[in-house]
Amino acid sequence: MRRSGSRGQVAREASIPVIADLDNLYPGVEALLEHVDYLISSREFPARLSGDQNLMVSLKNISRRFGSRVAAATLGEDGVLAWDGTKFHYCPAFEITAVDTTGAGDIFHAGYAYALFRVGT
Repeated sequence: MRRSGSRGQVAREASIPVIADLDNLYPGVEALLEHVDYLISSREFPARLSGDQNLMVSLKNISRRFGSRVAAATLGEDGVLAWDGTKFHYCPAFEITAVDTTGAGDIFHAGYAYALFRVGT
């Protein structure tokens, strides 16, 4: 028997962490965010959602409003900034000579999900 509710809601009820990679606003994104534990968005998404251009303020606001454990924004060659509800964490990007950045964000998100799996969060 299938339960009613979003997949994010079902996952949260089963204590399965929900990770979202968001770049743009679209109808229903706020309802989705209510079920996201780990938001890792583009640099621009927090400002689009919250209306605040200051990334540190907008990440905190998103975390409080939607109850995510972590609200983070990837910063391209500048790394990533994350708010965990208590403090900010910044990780610089690796210094490389990129030939092609296709899939770089996808690989980052996969690595993040794998790290969560490895630590049992």
